[in-house]
Amino acid sequence: MIRIAVCDDDREFSARLKLLINKYYFEEKVEFYAAVFNSGMDLLFGKKDYNAVFLDIDMPNIGGFEIAEKLSSDILIVFVTAHDELVYSSLKFRPFRFIRKGHLENELPEVLADLKKEIFKNNAKKNLYFRPKAERLCLI
Repeated sequence: MIRIAVCDDDREFSARLKLLINKYYFEEKVEFYAAVFNSGMDLLFGKKDYNAVFLDIDMPNIGGFEIAEKLSSDILIVFVTAHDELVYSSLKFRPFRFIRKGHLENELPEVLADLKKEIFKNNAKKNLYFRPKAERLCLI
């Protein structure tokens, strides 16, 4: 299952982004869950078992870069912003992708496809384990 958080202070935009995520994964027949947070604090104090977070960079009180510093390194970060000039500043947080708000419909499908592949690959690694061969017991 793919678990995604959307964190953006623009309620209209975050609802639209969630709708597009829902539509894409529903059509792909992928089991997923998407939650919306309209502040960074809500995200940080909320449930934290997400595979990925779509994170606005420019938000009041606590911005996307500050939130990225506090997230687990296991969470894939997709920065979403209207500030194209911040792409280079975002690289220090090793984001999975960067989406420009003005190009959401064009850029989102590729990001969601790549997220699906990466999350399934990561889940397969977590579920892969080795069991040592059991020693045979010899009764004399």
